[in-house]
Amino acid sequence: MKNFLSGVKRRLRLKREKKTASGHQIRGTILNTNPPFAVVEAYKSLRYNLKFVLSTKNKNSLVISSPYSGDGKSTILANIAISIAQNNEKVLLIDMDLRRPTQHRLFRIHNKAGVSNIIGDRQDIEKVIHRGVIENLDILTSGDIPPNPSEMVSSNKAKDIVKWAEEHYDYVLIDAPPVNVVSDALALSDLTAGIVLVARVGVTHKEDLQRAIENIQFVNSELLGTVLNAADAEASKRQRIKSGYSGYGYKYKYNYNYKYTQNYALTETEIMEDAKEQKKIKKEENANKK
Repeated sequence: MKNFLSGVKRRLRLKREKKTASGHQIRGTILNTNPPFAVVEAYKSLRYNLKFVLSTKNKNSLVISSPYSGDGKSTILANIAISIAQNNEKVLLIDMDLRRPTQHRLFRIHNKAGVSNIIGDRQDIEKVIHRGVIENLDILTSGDIPPNPSEMVSSNKAKDIVKWAEEHYDYVLIDAPPVNVVSDALALSDLTAGIVLVARVGVTHKEDLQRAIENIQFVNSELLGTVLNAADAEASKRQRIKSGYSGYGYKYKYNYNYKYTQNYALTETEIMEDAKEQKKIKKEENANKK
């Protein structure tokens, strides 16, 4: 890990994401697109590594987080979930970022009820899950944004959700808030095999990544690994040639830069935009029923 940190420059250049050939707006997921071969292979490799790590544990669930917002952890998680589901394994993606939920936007599904409603309102998890968002992939969205998210994710009911999910799915992937902002991800990691950190080139500072790792170690949670997002494929290729290795160049370019605020909460504008998006999704769902 120390060698990895020493290789992360303090501020690398950030490249903007290009639209897919189809022009479909799905925020960088590999769903319904024709992604480059290297991107698909990168996620297959990541899928294999995560499955290998989990095979050594007694749990089939993990948490994905990042030091701060803007590192791309939610998009990375969505793509991992899709990749595992495409391998004909049953996956549940749980959005437990109860402050700034994202998965319902990425997959364009409604968020009328979810984790917070199961915990607070005692709703039935079976009735709240979105089944078959894609083949083999179910999604449990965040639900209403609560006033006490930290208390909710550390509650016994949250433990029951994770335990139920582990019993009903091959893999359970949990989207959690940034480690250096709130303690939610650390609380959730204790319920699972551990936590995977996402760091982004040009966004994540080396010191911030170090602090995130120290926070995880301080509470005796297990760091399963680190994913470097938006890496420069050409630089990686040159490094492999220099070191005597060759292979595929993995290139991640995701445009996932929501603004970081000190209290890590949705702004009034974002709440209004989300409401418009949910209204649009509901309208499309009603149209499809006719």
